[in-house]
Amino acid sequence: MTGNEQKVRLLVHSQEQPLTLIFEFWATEYVLDPHKSVVVELDNPDPHHPPEIGHLSDGICFWSSGDHPSVWTLQGESIEIF
Repeated sequence: MTGNEQKVRLLVHSQEQPLTLIFEFWATEYVLDPHKSVVVELDNPDPHHPPEIGHLSDGICFWSSGDHPSVWTLQGESIEIF
């Protein structure tokens, strides 16, 4: 990191159904159980190409040009995404 990068942090909460979180361009995903929350942190190394977030019928697709997003529980525990 050069010091010019920024990060975008989002609180994601599932409701009655599981919520699939898809991370592109890495082709990885994580299924968030009903009534659970996680924090997703996306790199934003290029302000001219900010992270994109798309809603799907059963989930959310995240795309950013930086490193793979970091995901952790509200208690601060890191979640490995495959």
